[in-house]
Amino acid sequence: ICIMIQRTKKHLYLEGEGNKTEELTSEILLMKDICREIERVFSLSFTEKDIHFLAVRLRAAKFRTTGNVYSDSIVVDQSIKNMIAHVSDQLNVDLTGDFSLYQGLIAHMEPAIFRLKQKMEFFNPLTEEIKKKYPVLFMAVRNSIDQEFPDLIFPEDEVAYLVLHFGSTLVLEEAVDIRALVICPTGIGTSKMLASRIRKEIPEIHSVSVKSVKEIKEAALKRYDVVISTVRLPFFKADYILVNPLLTEKDIQSVQSFLQKNIQKLTKDKDYRSFQHTNKTLSKDKPSFDETMKQLKDVHGSIESIFQNLRMYQFSNGTSHDQVILHMVKVAEEANLITSTKHVIHQLKQRENKGGLGIPQTNMALFHCRENHVKELIFQVSHLEQSCTVKGMDGKPMQVRSLLLMLAPEELSEKQQEILSLISTSLIEDHEAMMIFSSSNEEMIRKQLEGTFHEYLRNNLIKE
Repeated sequence: ICIMIQRTKKHLYLEGEGNKTEELTSEILLMKDICREIERVFSLSFTEKDIHFLAVRLRAAKFRTTGNVYSDSIVVDQSIKNMIAHVSDQLNVDLTGDFSLYQGLIAHMEPAIFRLKQKMEFFNPLTEEIKKKYPVLFMAVRNSIDQEFPDLIFPEDEVAYLVLHFGSTLVLEEAVDIRALVICPTGIGTSKMLASRIRKEIPEIHSVSVKSVKEIKEAALKRYDVVISTVRLPFFKADYILVNPLLTEKDIQSVQSFLQKNIQKLTKDKDYRSFQHTNKTLSKDKPSFDETMKQLKDVHGSIESIFQNLRMYQFSNGTSHDQVILHMVKVAEEANLITSTKHVIHQLKQRENKGGLGIPQTNMALFHCRENHVKELIFQVSHLEQSCTVKGMDGKPMQVRSLLLMLAPEELSEKQQEILSLISTSLIEDHEAMMIFSSSNEEMIRKQLEGTFHEYLRNNLIKE
């Protein structure tokens, strides 16, 4: 803002249109208010480009506290769950039940993805320190990001912040000792130089031993996590990496690629397993009895509302998705679940204009919002005999036959937010879940929700 003021005073204006996006509605409104006040104080006049430019930066900087996270991007939410599961598999430690980790990643990922799509540079001063402190975790998170977000290129600075979320959950510093064996013709001279280069250029490796070809005994190789050789070993049965004695950049990438692909093997039976026990002993103080009872009440009330308000609708040919949603909201008002159809429909329209609501690779669209005139949590499904066209969450038009409606009050407790997140991500959890939610079978949908909620209770409340 200070730079913009100085630039405007000198009559230096922004050139080019920039990337217009519908996602910036609230940020643009806020920046207009701020700019009006600045214009009044400094006797300046800002252009629409200036306001849009600031709105983009505001959106990109919008980190939220995990306790107030409500994400409405089902695809991103599911990708984050998949990320946690993938990192867990690689490290041989189960982090899938840690809801605070899930919330923290959601809070970070939305502005991160926005920054990447806008091609905005982002600097993390802790990147090198994080890579040094958590080298194996860094590789695991990088693997999972590449797998879940193949269309986006996450720079190391962004990856490092995501690593911090996992690192704080694991509580302790990483203590996975990766041992390397260097094999060369004599075991002296260039091999010592190579070992030194490995220690310097590949921080993931903690210890390096050197042996000559004659000293190799394959039975003893089990003590090492990676074998690196400067010569071909035609009679060698175990995996090894052939490198130049001077360790070129290509060689460094080959070793790092091997480590990334074998993280699960590297962490097996090593110190990451202890984190499962550490989490329980070093976790936050247990909530008081009153707090626990309030959480139980919130969870019970939320689940009860979902089941009490669950409805299935069938619509014949020629009914538009606007007509279907309007009918569902009107019926909800007649049942005293909402107090104003007009306001809820307006909010749903705003959400639809902000971004697509069709769930890619399904025949479902999830119409959802939080609005002051909604009194209870509502989840309902309408099935169309003939498909209609809606905008997908990936921005592309798609055909849908199942319209899902999820409404909630504007103010939600943390547990109510968890229940809504559970429903959203369960929609595309697997192929069977997608088939069930895209049907009009109330009994099957009810059973699917019961299973989802029961697993949540068992993992988050009952075991405590």
